[in-house]
Amino acid sequence: MAAAMAPVVAFAGGGAGLVKGGRLVFLFPTHLTFSGGSGAGVAGEVVDEEAGRQRRREQLLLALPRHPALRLVALCTQEFKGMFRHAVVMERV
Repeated sequence: MAAAMAPVVAFAGGGAGLVKGGRLVFLFPTHLTFSGGSGAGVAGEVVDEEAGRQRRREQLLLALPRHPALRLVALCTQEFKGMFRHAVVMERV
């Protein structure tokens, strides 16, 4: 998904894209395999739910497309069966 959004983020952050203060909002889906599964650690050990959420968030932040003229304003995650849907808001600085 990051590769599909890269041209949109590049356009929004570029000179012909968003005006200063303009916002780009998009949905970014990921699957549980993106984070190694929900609640599973090394060799099947159980990881507390908060640690699992933090690990998924860190992985997501690394996977999001970036542009130097855009800053991340908000990230809201909804969990579904087998996947996550992230609402991403970026603002032109």
